[in-house]
Amino acid sequence: MTMKLTKLHKNNYKMSTWSGGETTEIYLFPIQGTYDIGKFDFRVSTANVQLEKTVFTVLPGYKRLIMSLDQPLTLNHIHNQRREKVLLIPFESHYFLGKEQTESIGKCTDFNLIYKEELAGELKAYRHKESLSISSNQKYIIFALKELIIDFYQGVEKVKSCHLYNNDTIVLEKVAKRYQLLLIGQERAEIPIAVVASVV
Repeated sequence: MTMKLTKLHKNNYKMSTWSGGETTEIYLFPIQGTYDIGKFDFRVSTANVQLEKTVFTVLPGYKRLIMSLDQPLTLNHIHNQRREKVLLIPFESHYFLGKEQTESIGKCTDFNLIYKEELAGELKAYRHKESLSISSNQKYIIFALKELIIDFYQGVEKVKSCHLYNNDTIVLEKVAKRYQLLLIGQERAEIPIAVVASVV
């Protein structure tokens, strides 16, 4: 295939604690970067929020997308002394600026994409037998919520299959052609089986 595919497992991730619980860094680009302002282009992570109320780290120069993977989540954004309240249901993504003062209400496991302001990002959950089109110049990070198979197609021809277990990730980059990906769950459940973050 005309792309670079990297598979990551749980032992490849970086786990740490923060004021609200535990966080797991799934992927950071560039790989030699660090999670410091100006030292990375984008970061994909999950967080286990263990407190009822937490305050997010302010990240000027970055944009953010967040999604709860299990429980409803309330976010309060503070803009120039004004407070904006956002209610999120599980697997609904929400965009906001990293420079905003933001607090979250509710315990959950969330999924995060943080990326530089000059980049564009997307965060979406996929269910059994949903398809995804990928194209050049973008990077895709596909995180498995459940065991699944990803079939890669060019037109009607299947050119590759990739088997992921729960919490596995594949990173797709240097995509030179357009592909159609079909995500096939092993349990045929109605809840999402994968979360896909893309950055360009």
